[in-house]
Amino acid sequence: MSDVSSSQQQEECSNDCCACPPKLTYDSLCDLLSLSSVPVVRILEKGGDANTEPSDGIELIVTPLQFYREFVAKSKPCIIRGLADNWSAISKWRDDAYLFQTEAKYYKKSGSCDAQPATEPGSVTVSLTPNGRADCITDVIFLQPGKDGESVSVETDAESERLFMAPAEVKVPFPTVLSLIQQARLNAVLVAPLSVDLCGSAARRKFRPRAFDPAELTPIPYCQTQNNCLETEFPWLKDDITSSVASFGEEVFGSACDAANVWIGTSMSVTSMHQDWYENIYAVVRGVKQFTLIPPWEAPLLKKERVRSAKYCVKTDPADSTHVEFDKHIEFEDEEIDWIGIDVEDSPEHDVMLRNPEILKTNPLQAEVTPGEVLYLPAMWFHRVAQTEVPSDDTCVVAVNYWFDMSMDGPLYHLVKYVAANGTASENHDDDGE
Repeated sequence: MSDVSSSQQQEECSNDCCACPPKLTYDSLCDLLSLSSVPVVRILEKGGDANTEPSDGIELIVTPLQFYREFVAKSKPCIIRGLADNWSAISKWRDDAYLFQTEAKYYKKSGSCDAQPATEPGSVTVSLTPNGRADCITDVIFLQPGKDGESVSVETDAESERLFMAPAEVKVPFPTVLSLIQQARLNAVLVAPLSVDLCGSAARRKFRPRAFDPAELTPIPYCQTQNNCLETEFPWLKDDITSSVASFGEEVFGSACDAANVWIGTSMSVTSMHQDWYENIYAVVRGVKQFTLIPPWEAPLLKKERVRSAKYCVKTDPADSTHVEFDKHIEFEDEEIDWIGIDVEDSPEHDVMLRNPEILKTNPLQAEVTPGEVLYLPAMWFHRVAQTEVPSDDTCVVAVNYWFDMSMDGPLYHLVKYVAANGTASENHDDDGE
């Protein structure tokens, strides 16, 4: 029997004892769970050859069951090829004249008001921002309305605040979306996309010199309504989409999708880093989407800020739906929001180091998704989405995504919830007392 006490053993084990496993710190856990790249897969068709050799960069050819085991159960993102090969939208929607006129053809063909969407006939919802950053923390110079009708001046009454800014939303005929895109491409100037001056140079002199956007702001449009808008606002687009992607998701996740959404925008629009509690199957139809992905167990490295919530306001011309101007005033919401306040791509380096240096310890994955490809984005993964028009087709970027309910029964969901609530960025993290 050994005469070494258990306390001595514990002390020795803490000194790199080869007989004991290494101490698992939060940083080492992130390294252990991190992926080096986003794999590319192809789903095996029924009756297909299970021994098909991978080709053209395909790493895996899997059945839906294998897909669930390898990616869904392990919360691993991947790019899927072949699922949308039978979508005529891949070729048809590259033609602006076709894409933005399909609505009229749809209603003419249907001949029934029952086929009209839930919104007003002939209208779709467009999100408008002066900087292409909807639902994002932004430094804003704005003007508060005067109390009891008092007049206010940008020279003396303009204010500056760091806010979570939601977009203004307008209903326009679908062809007007193309006109708004063309106007933005001609006139929009993005000097510092995370800073917006709604009041002009007179107000700017009141604050510290910063690279705010010009006073004359061009609305940047983005169709991004996440309300099952493929069904409620864009039913005519379904004629060019088969059920292949939605059916695959239904087979893998065991239920029909909760929502199918259409995304139509340009490279001027970027979706800030955020987290969804849905399994996401995201099909790119036109242009290229660039996803920056961070796993949910790295949540403690993504510091959130609590800020007031507001949204942009616009003035529209009833006689000309393409004439839209931003108001100097903004509309405040009744709540504060916790949101990731740093965008490494857009923020100056000193801002990153000041507000959230721990973000540099994350292990982000980059996924570039091209027309016809589908991204599987696991529930709870943080993601930032940029987009780029291709040179031969430079009007817009179009995608369709399907949200499926995530499972809240497995251990990963509860682990992520615990880490988000109790995790620390590293063992040397300093608590600032807040």
